[in-house]
Amino acid sequence: MNEQKKIQKQESPFSQDDLLDLQLRLCQLAAKRTSFYTTGDSSSVPKETAQELLASILYTLQLSPNSSPADLARFRGIDLEKAFEAGIKTIEHKIARAKRLWQTMCCRQVKIENQSLSDTLKSIGKGFGQYDYRFFAHRFPCSIDYQLCHPVAESCLGIDYILSYLRRLLTENDLLRRFDTTRCICLLRSASPDYRGLLVNLYEPVATNALGLALLGKDISVLNCPAEAETQIRALLAGRSKHERFFALQGAADEVCAQLGIQSKTSAAYLKALAQSLCPRINALLKAGSLSGVFLSFSIQ
Repeated sequence: MNEQKKIQKQESPFSQDDLLDLQLRLCQLAAKRTSFYTTGDSSSVPKETAQELLASILYTLQLSPNSSPADLARFRGIDLEKAFEAGIKTIEHKIARAKRLWQTMCCRQVKIENQSLSDTLKSIGKGFGQYDYRFFAHRFPCSIDYQLCHPVAESCLGIDYILSYLRRLLTENDLLRRFDTTRCICLLRSASPDYRGLLVNLYEPVATNALGLALLGKDISVLNCPAEAETQIRALLAGRSKHERFFALQGAADEVCAQLGIQSKTSAAYLKALAQSLCPRINALLKAGSLSGVFLSFSIQ
């Protein structure tokens, strides 16, 4: 036991003295950044502002209040001011990437009206000009109203949140663009009559119906799952274990990607995550003898 403790102590990448030294240097950096923020007029700011400035420094250095010893060890003997400026340059590169993704999304947005999506894209566009990344890098100024099928974790901050959000949004948009827009709209109207005005996700109903048709080995481009198809899907899954249903839906995701010509591993993983999330709902509904509300039918209007 003593030998094990000795090994653990030897493997510790950051000592208590190292931690105290880093805390002191962070305080010095925070004081300097505060002086820059006040343009030298004062070395003190309200407590809330000081906390925000420190949070921005930590984010720029890719640290957090709960950083592990391994993360902290990266800064042993490192000039924090130089590390901070390097972090600023990294953020600037991320901003440039995010702008390109935003522009791509605006140019290639599927022709389906949704107010929350339009408002979100406009807000992100304005946010690029208002992003004070030198002092408040952890806060990107915009309103994200449009709900993704798979939300970005709240722990993701600043431009990293925007990058992740836009990448996921483009993944969803890419799948929607591969279907006939009229059929998508008819399906969305079946899922939510006010799909234009409500905070709904456009990807999930379309991808879910595609998964259902793929389960049956049918042409997914029709997007429609009438009562007959729903009955067939229910019969196909009812006699299987939860484990078998999971793999059946994962296989359906592969089939959807094959039919649509989707080669991106990221897009495939995104669709498989949806397939996985459907499993508990399907398992519960099968006990009631119905899959009503999962796979939807519509008429072309």
